Parts: sequence; structure tokens; C-alpha cells
Amino acid sequence: MKRIAFNKHESDNYIQERGIAPCFICQIVAGDKIRDRHQILFEDERVIAFLSSKPTQYGQVLVCPKQHAEQISKDLDDEEYLHLQSIIFKFSKAIQKALNPERIYVASFGSQQMNRHIHFHLVPIPKGTPIREQQMASMMPELVGYLDLEDSEWKELAKNIIKSL
Repeated sequence: MKRIAFNKHESDNYIQERGIAPCFICQIVAGDKIRDRHQILFEDERVIAFLSSKPTQYGQVLVCPKQHAEQISKDLDDEEYLHLQSIIFKFSKAIQKALNPERIYVASFGSQQMNRHIHFHLVPIPKGTPIREQQMASMMPELVGYLDLEDSEWKELAKNIIKSL
């Protein structure tokens, strides 16, 4: 595993690309070839969970509704939201058990300008991480880069999280 820098030029390119690209979550749900770049950890009729393909932290998981939804309070009913949150909680506990981080941040990102589909990031913060590298900084590739895992590391991580469910 190595950490890769993510400079402003790459960030600008990513934003431009994601702004016009099809919904990556819908592509994963539909079984598009993009699915192969993500390690699927869980899937039921309403929710999918997978490892981030460009994680800023080891063990970063995305949990998403399978139906395309852009606004939590507008596009999900109470039961759908509670089911989604129950899976987020289940994975938070599994990540805690598998990796024993200092903390797990749960954040919902996305924008009408890119990555519109609701998705929650579960971001484990390793013990001893300096405070300036925690909180929002821990999730910003422009500040901390992203992790590049070997296939064996990727599969082992997925196995350990799934085993901890």
C-alpha cells in the first residue's frame, strides 16, 4: 500500500470528469464494468456498500441507496432512510472491529455539480493520526492524497470487513 499525491491539476480534472460522467453509483448497481474497480461488500434490494476505489483512508467504505436519489429528505421516505442508516451503522461496527481505528467519520458528500447520488463515506481514522490530518482534512485527497492498494491488500481488507459484519 502506498499513498499517492493528488495535486490541484488532478483535482480539477476529476471535478470536470465527474461533472459530465454518468452516475458512478448507478453504473455499479447496474453491473457496468466500473463495478470491477470496486470491492462490493454488501448488497440487498435497496442498499449497496463497497470499498472506495480511491480511499483517503484505509478501510474507507461507501454506503448508498441503490435507487438513484439525490436529496435525503426529498427522495427517501422514512423507512428507506432508516434502512440505509442501519446498514451504515452495521458497517461502522464492522470497520471498528476489523481495523480498530481511533474514530470512524460518517459523511454524506455529493453535489448537484457532480456525484449527485446520495452516498455516505465511512472513513476510519488510524490511531495516532495528527489532529491536523483528521476531520475534514482526512477526507480531502488534495490534502492527504489517496491510497493505492495492491489487489491482495484490497481483497484482504474486504474479507476482514465482511468477516466482521
